[in-house]
Amino acid sequence: MSALVAMLRSSRTIGVRPLHSMSMMMATKLVKPFPVPSRVQEVHDRHGWAKMEFKASEEELAQIDRYVVDRVATEHPGNVVDDEGRLRAVHGYDQGWNPSLMNRLASRALSFLDCDSVYVYQFRVNIKTPSKTAGSWSLHRDFDFWHGMDGMPTTNAIAFHILVSEHTNTNGPVIFVDGSHRVEVEADAKDSKDWKSGFGESTLKYTLPEELIGEQPCTPMTGSQGTVASMDPLTWHYSSPNTESNNRVLFSVIFNDITNLPVQPEGTSPRPHYIVSQPTERNIWKRASAFGSQSAVGKTNILEDQRVNCLRPLTSPAMVQPSQYA
Repeated sequence: MSALVAMLRSSRTIGVRPLHSMSMMMATKLVKPFPVPSRVQEVHDRHGWAKMEFKASEEELAQIDRYVVDRVATEHPGNVVDDEGRLRAVHGYDQGWNPSLMNRLASRALSFLDCDSVYVYQFRVNIKTPSKTAGSWSLHRDFDFWHGMDGMPTTNAIAFHILVSEHTNTNGPVIFVDGSHRVEVEADAKDSKDWKSGFGESTLKYTLPEELIGEQPCTPMTGSQGTVASMDPLTWHYSSPNTESNNRVLFSVIFNDITNLPVQPEGTSPRPHYIVSQPTERNIWKRASAFGSQSAVGKTNILEDQRVNCLRPLTSPAMVQPSQYA
């Protein structure tokens, strides 16, 4: 691993801000950090991403669908459009949303990051509408945005993606460059301070030259509805337009180690709270060290197995059809 990548993965204590709020401590959710299966961990470490062995349930996918419909109906400021003016993504975590799904993902984030507490750093649903031209995304890696725009000090964060609709080779899936998270590279940066430059196709602030891919293998994140995948913050990825007739819908949530809090870079303005979250009393999950009893966190109860057990397979694929979000 290169010196730069090693540096980015080092010291989780840079920029730490003490958490003294008793109300925050009392509302923090305790979860059992279920071990990531060795085969999944090995693929994630080698490729920079991996498909998990569990899937989102039909009800969990339906809640994602309803979330998007509600965001569109209320014209939420976190809604962004593509280069053709059509809805591209909706942003912003609502406290207490979809608890069974969030608890399962948080329990895995604790294991992947090997930390005591995580919080929701980013939360979004991407909608790629059918188009022959719009919807392509240049090669990039997410940590460049988190570090350059928000001041995240290290890469001790993890992204989870859920395929809300079926993703195929022709509807614009995310394409990963396998093993790229271990390659040292400096991103090209546009001189833009607008937070939307982190989401615009033609205005994307940080990109990587496509020629860097070279002979490295690339794998599309395809699969049926409910498929869940992990992603390293440094993994290179890109996508093409959706040339099919239905929307391609992708849910993404980023969990950050609570000791890895961003410190806003000098001369920049913080992105809106619905784009980048700070730890609050309702978006923190803490490693449960003693099961079956109350802890020093006060009224917080340890979440039971049926709510957080990621090892329990689902017997049938989800069949929820995403709305068209017109």
